[in-house]
Amino acid sequence: MTKLLLIASLFLMPIVAGAQRQDGEDKWWVGTGETNGQWTVVRALGELPSSQIRIAHPWGVKVIWVYSHASDGKISTDEAAREFDFERSLESRMENQGFALEALSVTHGGVHEWTYYASEKDKAVERFESVKQEFPGASISIEIHRDAEWNVLRDVLRAAGK
Repeated sequence: MTKLLLIASLFLMPIVAGAQRQDGEDKWWVGTGETNGQWTVVRALGELPSSQIRIAHPWGVKVIWVYSHASDGKISTDEAAREFDFERSLESRMENQGFALEALSVTHGGVHEWTYYASEKDKAVERFESVKQEFPGASISIEIHRDAEWNVLRDVLRAAGK
């Protein structure tokens, strides 16, 4: 359901900024927009990887961080720093030795979601749990589904006109 809402919001939101950026060998597309007063920031691989890479990483792994908000509705500096540390730790564990590849990062409505594609489902859960333990009290969850064609990334790129 979250995937459908995200894709629908991408179709509806005007892109305020969109740019290609390159990290090492990967080209990334970054876009921002606003829907109903809520900002959405999307960072996605600029194109689908080769079929060999997709077949080797058939498990879509969505990691979800729900921000805790102060009474004024804003995210505290401490919360933002903690989420940044989580992201660095997650990236390190998931991408270690080519186990998984990050394909998508979306921040919207008080939630940050990362989508990785992993080679093994059970090991993805293990790696996620090892990172989650470092951040007690944080509202973090994981969803895993088989997606050998990387349809989540494909849908986002299509919605963005890529």
